Amino acid sequence: MAASPVQTCCDSLMQLYGQKPICLCPFLDDPSALSSFPINTTLALQLPQLCGLQIDPSICGGASLPSTSPGAQVSLGARPNSTVAASPVVTVAPRPSIMGFGIRNAEVRLKVQSQLLVLLMAAIYFSADN
Repeated sequence: MAASPVQTCCDSLMQLYGQKPICLCPFLDDPSALSSFPINTTLALQLPQLCGLQIDPSICGGASLPSTSPGAQVSLGARPNSTVAASPVVTVAPRPSIMGFGIRNAEVRLKVQSQLLVLLMAAIYFSADN
């Protein structure tokens, strides 16, 4: 079992989850997103469990993440089982965004960056134990 995190790490994680749980979605939906940070990914993903945080998996569901394909396809077609013929599919190029999370508002971007910093610091704590 991994070492217990310091209480401030758990408090920060719980505060983040309590106020903006969707901020954890990029890491929960795609744990490889943590690989860009110099941390122990396994321990970082165990942080919620080690802190006793019960995460509701329905908050994410992958819907919050932008497409990773070169161009996301948006269908303007008819619903399945409809008698109307489907319209053509329109290809939309993804817009540039900070860290791939689709966040363009500077204030929101700053809040997300500070929350990610808290997660990163907690994860560094765990990687330092190794």
